[in-house]
Amino acid sequence: MAVAFHDLAPTTRALKGALLVGGVLTVLAFFSSIGQLALLSRDFSDAEGDANDVREHVIAVALIVVALVTIVVFSVWIHRAATNVRALGASGLTITPGWAVGWFLVPVANLFMPFRAMREIWKASHNPTGWASLPTAPIVGWWWAGFLADQFFGRLSGLFYKNAETVDTLRSATIADMISDVATVGATVAALLLVTRIAEAQARAHAAGAQRDAPKAEAEVREGVVEQ
Repeated sequence: MAVAFHDLAPTTRALKGALLVGGVLTVLAFFSSIGQLALLSRDFSDAEGDANDVREHVIAVALIVVALVTIVVFSVWIHRAATNVRALGASGLTITPGWAVGWFLVPVANLFMPFRAMREIWKASHNPTGWASLPTAPIVGWWWAGFLADQFFGRLSGLFYKNAETVDTLRSATIADMISDVATVGATVAALLLVTRIAEAQARAHAAGAQRDAPKAEAEVREGVVEQ
């Protein structure tokens, strides 16, 4: 059964929008943490502390909501991108569209299998029939390194906050949170470049395939007319 090609542009636009919103919120979170760090470096009133907590809480909730939306849209994007390369003629791929998404949920394997899946998608998008011989593009590695750094420092920050009982420990948690924000912004920039280039490569490959198939389709139409 032939696999249908689906235009990746609408999903790519939605994903880029979610990534950009998340990136902006992360930058705001970084500067909010700077404010919190400054507050922790001096004596402050209860009103100042409450205002800081409200600001941090609002940004955190907004980040969680945007992160959930981004996860859903990115999952759809990965599945469609992995399906499209098969529609473009790629064969011999080792990771199915379903597992390209599913590996993110498998402990330990999620440290390297999603990278392998994205590497296949990148290669097959740029050369569907000869993807196996292509080298791995640096942007794929940068995206995955940023993603892992984001996950590591995010969990470290959460652990620090959970055990923050003094000003010093809260200060350490804030610094870890700021490092996590920097990693998140880096991963976001890499993801934006990655999805944009894959979508563009698939669009070019699909257009080239349509041009190759056009003469054959016209000949089939002419043969049908003659037979009638």
